[in-house]
Amino acid sequence: MYGVDEPQLQLTLAYEEHSIPVLSTFGEIDLHSVKDFDALLTRGVFEARKTGCLMVDLRGVELLDVIGFKTLLKARDRLHWAEAELVVVCDEQIKRWLENNGFSEAFDALYSDIRTAAESCLSPA
Repeated sequence: MYGVDEPQLQLTLAYEEHSIPVLSTFGEIDLHSVKDFDALLTRGVFEARKTGCLMVDLRGVELLDVIGFKTLLKARDRLHWAEAELVVVCDEQIKRWLENNGFSEAFDALYSDIRTAAESCLSPA
């Protein structure tokens, strides 16, 4: 497991049952914390090449600003280049933000719970 524990953002990269990497986030993803977020996303992208999927759990996010969102999009692009998926787990607030700004289609899948997200990673495309 890898992690970052800053005052405004806590990040962990761990693995679900079937070795699916899961980046869990708690706090604010903004200009001050995006460097750490990007570093762990990059590690997650590397790990996802083995499993074909990276899950990013945003349920603990209090603030996701534009730079954090752009960082997620860069990770999505790197994953697609590696023939892997980015699966986002988020609460209704983040989902609404994505939908209201026209970004809900930017990710391979949006889920409200880890179990369903993991099942989608294990299902053949």
